[in-house]
Parts: sequence; structure tokens; C-alpha cells
Amino acid sequence: MSAGGAAPEDFNTFLRRRGFDPDHAQQLLKRMFVECWREPDFRGFWRLWNPVYGYGLYRLYVLLGGNRHPRAASLVVFLFCGAALHDVPVGLLTGQFTVATTVAFFVYWLWLAAGRGKVPAVTTAFPVLRNVGRIVSGLVVGVLVHAVVAG
Repeated sequence: MSAGGAAPEDFNTFLRRRGFDPDHAQQLLKRMFVECWREPDFRGFWRLWNPVYGYGLYRLYVLLGGNRHPRAASLVVFLFCGAALHDVPVGLLTGQFTVATTVAFFVYWLWLAAGRGKVPAVTTAFPVLRNVGRIVSGLVVGVLVHAVVAG
């Protein structure tokens, strides 16, 4: 049981709710790495992108009380993902610590928060370019912040 009161769903239910068939790995990989880019909004892209890590982060979200405090819990999960799963391991491997990915994940959280509650357009012009642009925007902001911090 989580701090939010609801038990997290199991992995297969998590996958099915996102349109994956847990019994077909090839379909999962195609949706994960190809079809995700065509989603009409960033929220759809993010739900399909890497559901294996997504499930672990979903469980962390539920543990943090995501049912009661969704924005705060999702912010903590995104910052954890940027720092603990990206910046810290790279820093340990290279000896050079950065905040670039943590900042990028904060930008992704802002993109998701900005789209929360909005119904995506059924036909969106150039969804691949829009989703790539949002990923690139986070990386650019992260690199610029790192350059300022690193001096």
C-alpha cells in the first residue's frame, strides 16, 4: 500500500493501459521506439516511451502519494529520474558531475504539466517534429544551465 492509499497496478496491467500487449515483445519495441514519436501530444509520447523504466517510476509516483498530490509527486519522480538515473551514474563513470539531464527532465515535466487536462488534437501537423523538438528543448536548456553552473 502506498502513501496515497491505492496499491500500484501490476506490470502487465500497466502495459495494457498504455496500449501494449505484454505477450508480444516485438510490438512493444516498435511502439516504444517508433510509434511513440507520432503521438499527437508530448503526454502521449511520454506514456509510450520506455514503459519498463516507466513502470518503476510509476511505482515510485504511487509510493510518494501521487493519488493525493499528483504534481508534487510527478515533479519528484522527474527530478529523481534526471539526477539518480542519468546525471549521477554519468558523473560516477566520468568523474565530471553535471545537472544537465536533471534540468532537461524538469523541462519535460513542465511540458507535461502544461498539457495536463488538455485534449490533444485528433489530427496534429508534424507530431514527430513537435515531440523531437520538445526532447531537444530540454537537452538544450540542460546543457546551457550546465555551462553556466560549470562556469
